[in-house]
Amino acid sequence: MASGAFLRSLTRHEELAALLLMRGHCLEDNGRLAEAQVAYALAHQSFPSNPYTLPFLADAVQADLDRSPMFARRKVRLPPRMPTMDESIRMAEELNAANAQNPSQWYHQAPTGAPWPAMNPTGGMP
Repeated sequence: MASGAFLRSLTRHEELAALLLMRGHCLEDNGRLAEAQVAYALAHQSFPSNPYTLPFLADAVQADLDRSPMFARRKVRLPPRMPTMDESIRMAEELNAANAQNPSQWYHQAPTGAPWPAMNPTGGMP
């Protein structure tokens, strides 16, 4: 979320990148790793702030290296991977539990001169 890559309208370049990522996934699933790598690289070029383009490219390169007898024993150090659905759910539950333990930190006092006052924990305006 902090990357600014999600939950907003996409530009033409970002839409193209999303399409290229999907194309890369299809190519990779069908064993066309070189073409998948190109699709992922183009997706990264079109939408460099997307946090998943480079890990997908790295996975495709690693899969290609694993298939090659010359490089099969060498392992490329990959960037952090995307969390699985179960890991994402677990992280969300941990975050929700932490938020539930201390709701007084949900709101903060607005600095003096702030254009929009923050709400206080009792629900009223400060």
